[in-house]
Amino acid sequence: MTALRSRLRRWTMVASAALLLLTCAAWVRSEHFKDTLTHWQELDVPRELRLVPDHAHWRNLTVEVAHGALYVQRGIYAHGSAPAAGFKWSSMPVAFELFLCSPATPDVRMAAAGFAVSKWERFPSWRSAAVRVPLWSIAAASSVMPAFGLITGIRRRRRYEDGCCRSCGYDLRATPQRCPECGQRADA
Repeated sequence: MTALRSRLRRWTMVASAALLLLTCAAWVRSEHFKDTLTHWQELDVPRELRLVPDHAHWRNLTVEVAHGALYVQRGIYAHGSAPAAGFKWSSMPVAFELFLCSPATPDVRMAAAGFAVSKWERFPSWRSAAVRVPLWSIAAASSVMPAFGLITGIRRRRRYEDGCCRSCGYDLRATPQRCPECGQRADA
């Protein structure tokens, strides 16, 4: 059980460190480029529930990284002409216009510390909601496990150099081959 827990902790630290590196890279890139991933899906809406009669209804999910934040938007649109269904990736230089969930727009329902939630209905054919999460919060949350692993590794190294067991810290000067407290071998 201890070995499984140790492996799980190690993989969690590796995944968290990878997320931290990706978030920092996206944070730096977001100051110069706007990366957008969009998914369009056609909805089968009954005639009496349609936003606009004789128009196709589409669900949109957009994930955008720009201006040091991650924006997630979900909406329902009624279009006369159908957009291309499926995923679409685009990257372009950052323009001065901000995403609809920016704190300056009147549609924002809540905003605090860079986080924002907005909901709007622009026309009868467009209903949407968006969430803004600053990248610093993702980087801070994903840095906890690597920091924990670094501190734990430094402690273990000190214990080993002082002649103590790496896992429990028991003094191994009397029994240098195996720890009498936890049973771990000294060379492991």
